[in-house]
Amino acid sequence: MLLLFGCGGGTANSVTAAPPAPTVATVTVALAPTTIRVGEASSARAIALDANGATMGAGSPVWTIESNEVAQIFENGRLTGIAPGRTTVTASVGGKIGHAELTVLNVAVASMVLTPSVTALGVGSSQAVMAVPRDVRDAPLPGRTVVWNSSDTTRATVTAGGVVLARTAGAVVITATSEGVSASAQFTITLPITSIGVTPSSANLTPRQTQMLVATLRDSAGRPLADRAVVWSSGAKAVATVSAEGVVTAMTSGTALLTATCEGRTGTATIAVIGTAGSALEVSFAEPSAAVTIGDTLLVAAGVKSNFPIATVMASIERKVMEMKLTPVGALGLSWLWVAKIVIADLQAGPYDVLVTATDDHGGVGVASVSIIHDPSKALGGSGSGGGGFKVIAPTPVPGVP
Repeated sequence: MLLLFGCGGGTANSVTAAPPAPTVATVTVALAPTTIRVGEASSARAIALDANGATMGAGSPVWTIESNEVAQIFENGRLTGIAPGRTTVTASVGGKIGHAELTVLNVAVASMVLTPSVTALGVGSSQAVMAVPRDVRDAPLPGRTVVWNSSDTTRATVTAGGVVLARTAGAVVITATSEGVSASAQFTITLPITSIGVTPSSANLTPRQTQMLVATLRDSAGRPLADRAVVWSSGAKAVATVSAEGVVTAMTSGTALLTATCEGRTGTATIAVIGTAGSALEVSFAEPSAAVTIGDTLLVAAGVKSNFPIATVMASIERKVMEMKLTPVGALGLSWLWVAKIVIADLQAGPYDVLVTATDDHGGVGVASVSIIHDPSKALGGSGSGGGGFKVIAPTPVPGVP
């Protein structure tokens, strides 16, 4: 007997089930770079892995950041440094999250500027030095720590705030350092001036004659001190003027006190100017006003009396000098005065001394002076900062104009 058995049980239309879709098992975050400076950028990228460690598409991660005060993150994962510090960047993909640490540093100090950079300082005195750290664009970087140092503390010390105290005479270098960047200031420590002597202490001159004055500076032990800047001035410029080098020029009869000043100390000399007989000149500012302004111009009019022919008549204010011309003035043009117009558009408030100096062909010299100052209530217009509006504050007495 033949028995036949069949096996199987499936049908011709059966389908095999697909394996389940992979799911996100872990997420990691990569930053490039992981350290930036304030204002710089970094890029964050999310990497999704399945249970087998295979990389999956991360789609559009949801980005968050721990501290918005340290950095800002955008939807595309771009980061911008806001302030120094550390913060955590987080990406969420398929319900899983990953983290990465971002460090934000301060903008680097690229240079340092010290003010003043060179100075002289007397023993026992002090000077504040300002240090300004700057970035690569030369912009100031406030709030940075600055460390100060003196090359020789026996000559000068410096405080944590940059105040230099002079101790003994000599040269010293003061250095400021911030984040590895340094700058230096050169100090010359000098002995203080105790007295100033002027030689000669007195002199008699005739108009147009000159005299060299010498100022001798001394310390408390009477030793002469060199290489100091002396400022000269005249107490009566109409009588005698003095140059920056101490050269006195006699102008007209009278007495003038000449002063040498240095570091708060003064020394004086008395100059007597004796007029030459027969050649004395009289110079006076004209009425009704000694000096007036027209727009940005100063009108100077003066009368000159002389026993000899007049050689020159010059008007000056500050460094402006103008030769005056003999001109008919007045409603009918019956009066003759020496007149000049000086542009004063660049003068500020003042006061300023206006000088008129006349000479004759026998060597005679005459001078008159007047002081002017800006008066807002008298403004007459004009385009310059020193336009109309100056007034006379110390006119020379006007004897009568010829």
